[in-house]
Amino acid sequence: ELRKMFAILAAMFFLPFVLLAQNTDQEFGVALAEGFENGIPATWTQENVSGSINWIVESTNLTYPNGTVEGTSRLAFRNTTGATTKAVTRLVLPPVDVDAFFQPVIIFSYAQEKWSGDFDTLRIYYRRSAEENWVLLDVLDSYKSKWTEYKRQLPNSTYCQVALEATDNMGRGIVIDDLFIRSTPSCFKFLALQVFASLTPSAR
Repeated sequence: ELRKMFAILAAMFFLPFVLLAQNTDQEFGVALAEGFENGIPATWTQENVSGSINWIVESTNLTYPNGTVEGTSRLAFRNTTGATTKAVTRLVLPPVDVDAFFQPVIIFSYAQEKWSGDFDTLRIYYRRSAEENWVLLDVLDSYKSKWTEYKRQLPNSTYCQVALEATDNMGRGIVIDDLFIRSTPSCFKFLALQVFASLTPSAR
């Protein structure tokens, strides 16, 4: 009986904090989420830095690698023209406000398969105003034949804009799925639930 009473008291103590963490995740945790099931959003723009190859959404004949991470569609950059000149195209996401986020990050799954030793490269840029020059965040310049998760922290800013810049190097293309800009998930909710579970009779 004492054990049950202790478990009930523990639940009453932790529940408000767990609900608060859930509410924070739902209201403030995600600034942008895109799975490309309805194509490239109209608020995203493309800039042809060099050449004329554009990002597209694929939903059939999904190879290199097979399938998607989730759903039936994925974002892709591929040279299907046969041209050997390097095309460079920047896909610009809409600006988001992540100033109040806890360690904001960009997360997505990607692959860039090689072809006869060649592979395409992906650069990620950000800027904190429409007038600011793009700042290079990262360069993905090694081939990935399987879906790989990418995560990198962004600056806290009321205006944070990200661009994905693909360079054609005669590889098999670049594919991206399940892209998020969000807070780094807090460990508090997990710890609270873990502590609560350890106090309940069923967990013993």
